[in-house]
Amino acid sequence: MRLTWTLLALVAFVAADEEGWKGIPTDGAFDYPWEDVPLEVKTTFSLQDAESRVWFACDGVGRLNTQGSSYRIGDCDPKPMTNLPAASDNIRTWKFIKNGFEGFSIECNGVLVAEHRFSEDDSSCSPTQDWMNTKCTGIFFNADWNSATEMREICKNPLPEEWKVSTSNPPPVLFGTEIRLTCPGATDSMMGSNVVTCDNDGINGEFYSYDGNEPRCSTTPCLAGNYMTDSGCQQCGENTYSGPGASSCTSCPDSKVSAAGSGSVNDCQYEPADEDEDSSDRERHDYSDAFLAKISVLLFPVLLVLWAL
Repeated sequence: MRLTWTLLALVAFVAADEEGWKGIPTDGAFDYPWEDVPLEVKTTFSLQDAESRVWFACDGVGRLNTQGSSYRIGDCDPKPMTNLPAASDNIRTWKFIKNGFEGFSIECNGVLVAEHRFSEDDSSCSPTQDWMNTKCTGIFFNADWNSATEMREICKNPLPEEWKVSTSNPPPVLFGTEIRLTCPGATDSMMGSNVVTCDNDGINGEFYSYDGNEPRCSTTPCLAGNYMTDSGCQQCGENTYSGPGASSCTSCPDSKVSAAGSGSVNDCQYEPADEDEDSSDRERHDYSDAFLAKISVLLFPVLLVLWAL
């Protein structure tokens, strides 16, 4: 019979339900990134039951347990939990959140009931130094002392590479956690949903669900007259041009010129003659003609006299 219950517990641990809950393992410590992902467990006992508790050990660091309306680490004095919410049928979800080397928080059915700071512990509480200096990478539940029945599974799979997205809370995360997505590039635009949820269908394991179309970041090409850089689209300078989606600008041919932001070789034109310069040329030309006319009038009689001789 003992072997049968052990096998059932192992099966329950492997097969998570649709919400990611599965049986708590009792065959030793297992890897768990508590520094990054809260530990969430479910209980069905009454808080007035003195023999029931949540008990787990952070492998190589120390143990933590709740009992009734108090909690304690190691052999330190118990501390009270406050604002414990009422629970229908005594079903409670406990979330233990590690806050680095500073401490931890405890939530019950979504309500903050304890916030522990290691720096406030009495110096005689020896386990505190271990909690303040050692990261927790594994969890161990003692079947004789722990009364929690289930724990929430972790979603470990990375977001699909083809989505080309970024997020501030990447996996690993708890099942049911919403992950908000953004696009990494300055000119990228989000296509489809920008929020996904880590789920479990109870059969094939974890997957990401979303409303609407599949998330995907798409790079928006630069408009004509601009070119793509690492920081986004930049306008082409004078005497250059570019078509849509360009990664560089092209110089105008044959010493032609163009305005900044030109989008076609047709925008490149020969530089027009300067109007002031044309006016000066005309003035010089008019002056030369007048001068020649005056000289001709003066020289004409002289030429007649010379011709008569």
